[in-house]
Amino acid sequence: QKDRRRTYGSAGSVAERELVRLSLHRRQFVEAVAERVGPDSFRDPRLSQIFSRLVEAPEDSIGNLVMPLDDDAVGLLNELSENVGGLDVPARIIEDCVSVLRQRELGEEIDEIDREIPLADDAGKMTLVLRKQQLTKEINALGGQRWPAFLRSGQ
Repeated sequence: QKDRRRTYGSAGSVAERELVRLSLHRRQFVEAVAERVGPDSFRDPRLSQIFSRLVEAPEDSIGNLVMPLDDDAVGLLNELSENVGGLDVPARIIEDCVSVLRQRELGEEIDEIDREIPLADDAGKMTLVLRKQQLTKEINALGGQRWPAFLRSGQ
């Protein structure tokens, strides 16, 4: 359980960064990314702020994106804007990142079920176990623990 949480958590953090970095450097994909994830999909509030600004004003220059951001987000925006490598297959990066974020959500739901099972009565336990099995199938359908392209490339 802890390994699953650590795996999905760290992969999710990288996926968040890569989606924002891709959106920053390949503005034509901002809308496609925004159709699949929203600012609330980001655990890092700085990435959420930057992504929100990109969605609001995808054509804005870096300087204009900075205006409403806090200092921490501006620092991260500058860091991401300098890192231009590894974005050659944007559709694949979007797919992989969205899949990892969904796997993280499902993994967290499984973790919550694991906490509830010991407290449930027999009928409740059965319902929770069945839900956990369903979530596990969904994770497996998304690729399970395979490492997405953006993680393999060392970004």
